[in-house]
Amino acid sequence: MNNRHTIVIGSNYPRHLSASLGSGIFGMMLAVTAICVVLCLSVSVSDDVVLHGSEEPPLFLPQSTPESQRDQAKHEGRRYD
Repeated sequence: MNNRHTIVIGSNYPRHLSASLGSGIFGMMLAVTAICVVLCLSVSVSDDVVLHGSEEPPLFLPQSTPESQRDQAKHEGRRYD
């Protein structure tokens, strides 16, 4: 962006701001933002949760295949035997 674009955008900003204030969009978006912030700040973590059952192995990622290991080695620039 050059200086001309910055000046054009800056000169249009007050007009758009006053239009959003007049139509109520600014207030509505400010209220939605405030509600989201309050909800996000009200979340708390109470305890750890076990992500797998007692009879299941704790594998969260799939096993890597020889093809994926070869592709990863090629991507990293090293040799795969």
